[in-house]
Amino acid sequence: MGSTTRIVGVDMGAESGRVMVGSLDGETLALEEMHRFRSANYDRGGALFWNIGEILGGIKEGLRRAFARYDAIASIGVDAWGVDYVLLGADGRALDDPHMYRDPRNEGVAEEIQKRFPQLDFFRRTGIRTMVFNSVYQLYAEKRDNPAGFAKAATVLTIPDYLHYALSGVKVNELTNASTTQMLMLGRPEWDAGLMRQLGIPDALMLPPTKPGAILGPLTEALARELGCKGAPPKIVLPASHDTGSAVAAMPADPEQACFISSGTWSLMGFVSAAPVVGERTDGKTMSNEVAWDGRYRPLRNIMGLWVVQQCRAAFEAEGRAYDYATLAKLAAEAPAPAKPLDVDDKRFYPPGTPDDPMPKRVQHWYSAQGEKVPQSDGEVIRAVLNGLADAYRQCLEIMEAEGKRTFKQISVIGGGSQNELLCQLTADATKREVVAGPAEATVLGNMLVQLYGLGLATTHERRAKILAASTQLKTYRPR
Repeated sequence: MGSTTRIVGVDMGAESGRVMVGSLDGETLALEEMHRFRSANYDRGGALFWNIGEILGGIKEGLRRAFARYDAIASIGVDAWGVDYVLLGADGRALDDPHMYRDPRNEGVAEEIQKRFPQLDFFRRTGIRTMVFNSVYQLYAEKRDNPAGFAKAATVLTIPDYLHYALSGVKVNELTNASTTQMLMLGRPEWDAGLMRQLGIPDALMLPPTKPGAILGPLTEALARELGCKGAPPKIVLPASHDTGSAVAAMPADPEQACFISSGTWSLMGFVSAAPVVGERTDGKTMSNEVAWDGRYRPLRNIMGLWVVQQCRAAFEAEGRAYDYATLAKLAAEAPAPAKPLDVDDKRFYPPGTPDDPMPKRVQHWYSAQGEKVPQSDGEVIRAVLNGLADAYRQCLEIMEAEGKRTFKQISVIGGGSQNELLCQLTADATKREVVAGPAEATVLGNMLVQLYGLGLATTHERRAKILAASTQLKTYRPR
């Protein structure tokens, strides 16, 4: 391999996926995009599914291009969103495409479970906030709505677990993504078998959680041939397979001084802690204790994020007004701020927009229902969303500081949303904190840093910090 080590990070988001090559030369990790593709999904009779075969096809095309360009690739790792999963039969094949977490079947499941099992305190057992899309509720809905199909299931793999299995032939449940399911025991990397059995979910469906950095084995011989691998097949190395876990692995700020916002389709705001946080206000309605790649915890809150902006953009385009994100941000910056911040976590903003009920209309209806001035122009609508996000961050910061008994001097905004200068400035203004934006590619960088750890090439925090500092550019925003 010479002096340069090349690895591949596959980063799957709810909007798109991409295959990136990272070239490590000394302490600089240079990124190169091989392929970007749609996170394919579809509607089947009102139910929403991911087209997992098409998603895997996009990954394979990216790997094919990487192998055509480079003779030697050391490793491959995949990160993706949490909670969604693939059911495998006894023969190891997927029983069906996986449901999307926004599938309507999840509505009301948590309430149904609480009526049947009022003694189950999910938060105290798992440390995870009750949210409609958590895997435990999806599996309960699967068993309720499709009992014959569910009975055929032998294994549950989250989305990145399944993609690693497709590449390596090895089945694992990676720890950071397992922590999003609301089925791990609080403070212990073990499945809560008792909780699962009460809900009729066989604990045998789950494999023992595997820590990031583990080497699963090489790319299968069949795929190596199919994709044109010229040298030794690369190793499949587990990153923090939950995308937020990977993003936080590339957080440049001191975790003792700063909290983070992993900003993308969702905004995940939280901090790194040696122990889970379970306090008076952290009652399952505010914070989740997801697991960090190194075994620590990421107490955090899911905030609606740039999903609302993405859906507004799609609606504008459907009406003949196509904008890129930079243009939308410019229009929002020129628009007046609303008198009242939008509640971005209102449940009306969760489902995808439709031609009859587009997202911009939902924003306008929210303001109308509040008796407030209704944003009219496209720029005013986006400005309302961004102001609402900044205010949601302010509220979350107050909860985190109270529950974590800490004061954060900085907010580290990582991921694609760090490139939205208006949102970063509004966040600094709303929170009265310094905002350090970047890296925009935090998720794939964190993915690769953990792969390098697994390969034995970046085993210390100091080494990883030097690589991160040499490979990124940051921008600081101060409160106005």
